[in-house]
Amino acid sequence: MVSFGLDLPTMGTLIQGEQWIRKARMHQLQVPDMSCAACVRRVTRAVQTVDPGAQVDADLASRAVKIDSTADVSALKEALAAAGYPAGPGTL
Repeated sequence: MVSFGLDLPTMGTLIQGEQWIRKARMHQLQVPDMSCAACVRRVTRAVQTVDPGAQVDADLASRAVKIDSTADVSALKEALAAAGYPAGPGTL
């Protein structure tokens, strides 16, 4: 099989014909209502309903969540809000 390595920053990587793989992006969000380990589990579960392969790193002290995901940040925010953890922008 021939593999094509065309890289487009906004789309992802074209491999084997017309199949696209989206690249993961790092997002950081502030989650003011995240205050305990159970909250971290719920936040992680909410993110992974949108992107099961997402990597979630939560810092309770700053109430910041770093998310490495292929999902759009708006979809992640919607999932967090639906789980009871509205999120605002954070800084990387």
